[in-house]
Amino acid sequence: MGVGYEVSANTTTTWLTPRNIIEQLGPFDLDPCTPEQRMPWATATVMLKPSDDGLTTAWPQQSFVWMNPPYGRGQDLWMKKMAEHGNGLALVLARMEVQWMHEFVLEHPSVHSILLPKGRLRYCKPDGVQGDPATAGSLLIAYGERADKQLRKIHGSTVHGKLIDLKR
Repeated sequence: MGVGYEVSANTTTTWLTPRNIIEQLGPFDLDPCTPEQRMPWATATVMLKPSDDGLTTAWPQQSFVWMNPPYGRGQDLWMKKMAEHGNGLALVLARMEVQWMHEFVLEHPSVHSILLPKGRLRYCKPDGVQGDPATAGSLLIAYGERADKQLRKIHGSTVHGKLIDLKR
């Protein structure tokens, strides 16, 4: 590893969605991307851990899904599954240049709107304690009509930023 990439005992790759965002956007039926060690608060009625393999598990069509997917390699598979499911909200880094962003967000017919929060979100550590601001901007994506309504509900109250309508 190069200089500046060392992993310390205080480093985590697990960053949880702030509880207030979940509470304002929900309730959710399914979270297919729950950390293995669980969470200090519920994100959905059914919460799948990596050992449950939420990517290959069937998502019931009527389930309203919350997804804060694992970032990095393989994220495109999660985004594809969410777009095909078409009923829920996703929270991702605002990586506008990547292929999955174009294919499964900006150009996908199930996306109704996106919300670009002003400033950087403060995700929580696995113990629920709020961390420093994220290293990059985030994006909330509404797949389907119900998700669009929920996203519009928090726009300007819980989350400030730019709401972009993508209904087709």
